[in-house]
Amino acid sequence: MKYWIGSLLGAYGLYLLVAAQAHRTRIVEARSEAIRLNRVQPKPIDPHSVAALGEMVAPVVMIALAWLTLKLCFAYYWLNTNGTLSPLDLAGTIVLIIGYATWLHVKTKYRMPDLAPRREMDVTRPRPEVTQKRASQQPSFALELTP
Repeated sequence: MKYWIGSLLGAYGLYLLVAAQAHRTRIVEARSEAIRLNRVQPKPIDPHSVAALGEMVAPVVMIALAWLTLKLCFAYYWLNTNGTLSPLDLAGTIVLIIGYATWLHVKTKYRMPDLAPRREMDVTRPRPEVTQKRASQQPSFALELTP
């Protein structure tokens, strides 16, 4: 019963690794299917969106996780003199940090912003064009400046 914390953390870390691999496999398969069906529309990421923030923050989080792991190892070997934590607890915590870092990397690298939905790319259905009547019904927002 002494090693249950490390075992749980290690199991959750392994779950995150498996989930990251499954996500990567799903995205790679979806991209290859979209390329095969010619449904890829490259879209640049809006710099003001949350997706851009995720791409910018991910390296900072990776550096913080590496620093946390280094500090954790030093603290374990220098401060764990009475043996309250086992080596399995340390290993489980490191596996959890590695699993989370891998999961975060895969989630930010393998995403699907460039795949268009099926209904937008359907070439057999014509897109409705704006008729002259509909265009004339739309309000005009031109400003008229009078002295």
